[in-house]
Amino acid sequence: MKTKYLFLALLVAAFSANAQYSIVDGDGNTINDGDVITRTSTAEDQALKFFVTNETDATLRSTIEYVSSDQGGSFQICYGGQCYDAISVGGTFPPASNPQIIDAGATTGQGNKMFYNEIDNPQISNHVVRFYLVDADGADIGGDLTFTYRYDPTMGLDDIAAQLGITIDATVVTNSIALSSREAATMQIFDVNGRLMQTNDVSVGAQNIDVSGLASQLYIVSFEVANGNKQSVKVFKK
Repeated sequence: MKTKYLFLALLVAAFSANAQYSIVDGDGNTINDGDVITRTSTAEDQALKFFVTNETDATLRSTIEYVSSDQGGSFQICYGGQCYDAISVGGTFPPASNPQIIDAGATTGQGNKMFYNEIDNPQISNHVVRFYLVDADGADIGGDLTFTYRYDPTMGLDDIAAQLGITIDATVVTNSIALSSREAATMQIFDVNGRLMQTNDVSVGAQNIDVSGLASQLYIVSFEVANGNKQSVKVFKK
């Protein structure tokens, strides 16, 4: 019986900690513990904007830990009135000693966001962040809410056509990638580990890009046009 009561007490404590605040994104969607939130662009205007609401009648002190990352690149967090660039795993932003103060019933204002800026290789990247509360001395007092920010640069064929004006005939190919482009572009082919395997110039009109020298496997094909817009698509070479 004691074990049962202890289990119930732990459940209540966990629920109470997580119920102290709520987080929504820039569109008003609730961010929940364990969520995976995906972005397909590294443009800053595509950042994950967020608002934190204090659901209690007491002041809360909030910060974010950058828990883990599985790829290179530069992850950035803006919280507590400051932006932190090229942050390191294990750090807290803002520092736990100077957290975001959220008054009872209040919601944080504009400017809080996070985004990923891949440096060279467009590839899927996962970044785990943890919101948590601290006391007046900066000590961790729980209230964890952890989610994954996923950068996935690959898009569908319709997205590539709409955004870059490049039409690809198929994403399963043998010796060439058949495409048509409305403007000149640069095409780069990466393997799933982010290694650059091939670079080609794409001209205006219909053409076939030779990929006969590549091994049979999945690749990420990245296109960039003159104005700097860049998008990628997954292609499997048989």
